[in-house]
Amino acid sequence: MDGRGVVHEGGYRTPEDVLHFRIDEEQKTLLTVSRSGGMLVRALEDNRVLWGLGKDHVFRSRCELSHGFLLFTSKHAGLEVWRRSTDAALQGGPGSLIQTPICEPSSAAALDFQFSAAHAAAVLYPPQQPHDSDISERLRGQYVPHAYLGKPFVHIVRIYRLRFPVLALLSAQERDAVLLFDVRDGTVLRRVSFNFDTGRVLGAPNGFQLPAISDRVVMDIDVTRTHILICLHSAIIVVPWRKYPGHPPATHDELHARDAREEPPPLLVLGETDVPQVLKDTAMQLSRVFTRHTPTVGARPLPDTRGEDVLFVPVDGRDSLEEFAVVPPPEDPSTAPSHALVQSGTSRVPPCFVSAQFSPDGRHFAAVTVFGLLYLVADYVRVERRATTFAEATKRVYMGEWLRDLSWGEHQTRLVVQTASEELFLVNTDTALHAARHASVGAAPDPGAAPAVFPHLAVFHFADFSDPHIGWTRERGAAFSGVQMTRTAIWVVWDLVLLRRALREREQRRRKGHILPPRYSEEDEQPGAETGCISFVSFAPMV
Repeated sequence: MDGRGVVHEGGYRTPEDVLHFRIDEEQKTLLTVSRSGGMLVRALEDNRVLWGLGKDHVFRSRCELSHGFLLFTSKHAGLEVWRRSTDAALQGGPGSLIQTPICEPSSAAALDFQFSAAHAAAVLYPPQQPHDSDISERLRGQYVPHAYLGKPFVHIVRIYRLRFPVLALLSAQERDAVLLFDVRDGTVLRRVSFNFDTGRVLGAPNGFQLPAISDRVVMDIDVTRTHILICLHSAIIVVPWRKYPGHPPATHDELHARDAREEPPPLLVLGETDVPQVLKDTAMQLSRVFTRHTPTVGARPLPDTRGEDVLFVPVDGRDSLEEFAVVPPPEDPSTAPSHALVQSGTSRVPPCFVSAQFSPDGRHFAAVTVFGLLYLVADYVRVERRATTFAEATKRVYMGEWLRDLSWGEHQTRLVVQTASEELFLVNTDTALHAARHASVGAAPDPGAAPAVFPHLAVFHFADFSDPHIGWTRERGAAFSGVQMTRTAIWVVWDLVLLRRALREREQRRRKGHILPPRYSEEDEQPGAETGCISFVSFAPMV
């Protein structure tokens, strides 16, 4: 994932305009929720539909998928939990560690309307393999009801995140607390408050204050087995949590009673007292790295495809990824004039965080702001131990454009950042990790010095997923679903017409002006006709 070798670019044409999606790498399937409602599961190798739920069951909603558990908000205001049929059949029976479905008297028992939807889906999408075939192939892409999370703990779901087996959920009835569930049995693990009035605050700069609870806007949440992250518009809050001792609480009143008996956990607060312009001026900057290279992929007259609905094209890595070095700001921050002071009587402009996630191992976290800043925070637990501050543990990088999403998926040292205009950047947090085997051993670090914060950063821009206009069309109703990073690929909703055009124009330049014969009609070549399609950049051979 550093521009060397060959990558594969392509996408899947979908008749529906995709609102949200998830990739299941284990079963090699693509789950999509359309803007008009309904969920479909497709095979990655040929785009055929394997299973689905109708528009009357799945409305316009985001979904979560982790270790075979599928979650989405219900039309009944709760949260539905479904499970891969193969896992339920092989591991979900009596005596199993995870029994599917969860039954009464549990408050998380699956409900009748879920089973009705599952029956309708089984009739509409019967198994495509013979009954005597392998069960993993016969039930591939199918799901069965596992649980329903509703009252007494969940009323209206505001935002949630699943990192198996822990589900973090913010309900409409809780303005300053997140509920944690064990998705396997539906029990409540913890209620985690982020109320400044009760928690001990660590890491916040002097003079920092959060707005009133009524004015706090939760933009994102994430969770590990030990900590929870709440991304507010004005700050990032990380809270350690531990499971309730004994039996899980059975009612909402019992939940609050247990909180009242225990000492509140500390709140680790990443906030800013400087205004956004000062933060941008003093942050690390991007500088384009220009290198000459000989293409490793020869000129191709036409893109490779795997059927009419699947585009699959090998691309030279140096063509696909444009490298940027991360360099200090032009002016030494220590000598820069301070613009941080706000005149009395005026309101302070917040950093405007929009998304944040833990690293895969839970040691670090990253966040992005509307004003184009990427925050990389190393070993945040050291702030909890008072061994450092967020000011010392954080590296800020100005990406040059408004940001709105990030994905720190399977790779410990690589994450993806998406801008407001849907440009994609791959961030490598440790280039020395992969270069170490080829480099000589340098001087030993000073054991008394503070550890450097991500000293070997590099940024790559995806050249073929770039258009100055497409991102802003979402104001006119275009689909937006974020980005997902898996072990082998980066996935995003993109216009396949623009991708085909970018690939063809590069080959035309390489052929020194030779015009390729048209493959698609003029009607198909109009950008916007295939805006809501799932596209990818793969760093490994596809199925």
